[in-house]
Amino acid sequence: MAAIAQRRGAALTLRGGLLFVYLTIVLSLFVTNLDLWANAAGRMPVNLVHLQVVAVGAFFFAMMVGPDAEAAMRRFLTILGGAAVPLMCFVLWVAAHVAYLGIARIPSYGEFARVLPFLQVMLLLLALALPAATGFERMVRPASVIAWGILAGTILYDAYYPGTFSIVPGRAAGLARNPNVAAFALMVLTALAVRFGSVRTFDLLLMGSSAVVLFFTFSRGGLLLWAVFAAVYALSLTQSRQAGRGLFLLAGILVAAGFAGFWLLQSSGVLEQSTARGRFDELTLQSGALADDGSRPVLLAYFIDLIRQRPFIGYGTGYSFIEPYHAPHAQGPHNMFLRVWVDHGLWGLFSFLGLMVSSTRLCWRRRHMAGVAVMAMAWLYCMVNHNVIDEKAFLFALGISLGLAALRPVPAGSRP
Repeated sequence: MAAIAQRRGAALTLRGGLLFVYLTIVLSLFVTNLDLWANAAGRMPVNLVHLQVVAVGAFFFAMMVGPDAEAAMRRFLTILGGAAVPLMCFVLWVAAHVAYLGIARIPSYGEFARVLPFLQVMLLLLALALPAATGFERMVRPASVIAWGILAGTILYDAYYPGTFSIVPGRAAGLARNPNVAAFALMVLTALAVRFGSVRTFDLLLMGSSAVVLFFTFSRGGLLLWAVFAAVYALSLTQSRQAGRGLFLLAGILVAAGFAGFWLLQSSGVLEQSTARGRFDELTLQSGALADDGSRPVLLAYFIDLIRQRPFIGYGTGYSFIEPYHAPHAQGPHNMFLRVWVDHGLWGLFSFLGLMVSSTRLCWRRRHMAGVAVMAMAWLYCMVNHNVIDEKAFLFALGISLGLAALRPVPAGSRP
């Protein structure tokens, strides 16, 4: 009997190790956008679509034929049942893309994965299934920390050697290439790594380090994401005996992060660029208003006017990718809700809103505070970005949050 127990323990350790390696690779490759950067730099030897298909297929194959396949599939079915409403809204959102394909002209240079979102469906299913794996919640935290370190390291490198990764002059972005995308991905990885509801020195240091790294992206939205994350973390401590100590330490970490950021900034090369200096002065309130951006109000008015002309039906799949070439500043709406409304009318708007609302509700009712933090940041991100549903960081964070929330018991006295 002792030998059998020893063999079972060894098997569990082996499977846990393989799961840790898989999670580290997937998060480091997809959530940080390492795959997209390598492809853009000509260093990706395989097709990106094939890479995602292999990554997803490998996990589902292992889950179905593994030694604990029955238990894993039961947990996956529990996840699908618990997250049924968000999944239905997501399916309706995908259906809108198919139904509206014939309305608008799709340019030959368009990203067809955004027009026919089969990759989004595939990655969301993977993210939903990951929590069904034995030991996932224990393994995802160190894997997320490694992925966080990779992204944070490249952002800081970008700040010291401007232009290495970022496609936006004067702003560090690391592997994500876009500073705002980098900020959201960094905070998603922070949410997956931190334990909410308890005070751990490592978590506070990680949050403080995230604030320092975010500063070098000069992303106003990124700093707001950190503030939203910190608010949810503080809320999770309110029922803890360590709440006072945790809030005090968090405030201290934030002050230390501010000093560390300014100290590192003095030796970095990013401020040598005029665009970076202007954004730095805005963030430090030395010139102009923090939210001053002349293009966004104009774009908001332009796309709202488009919606007024066709509020119910919309303009068809892909229209928001074509219209920016005619819009002011040649830019998109910078708002996910405007995008789905312009493309698919009320069908797109209500299905996407349903996805966001039902996902937030599930995480809140199951007391999954990491999921609440992810969704709170996603709401904010949707207000300033029209590519949210296409970003792998959002899809992984959404799926994992829904999966972990669905596996939690329904709190007493509340409806599921």
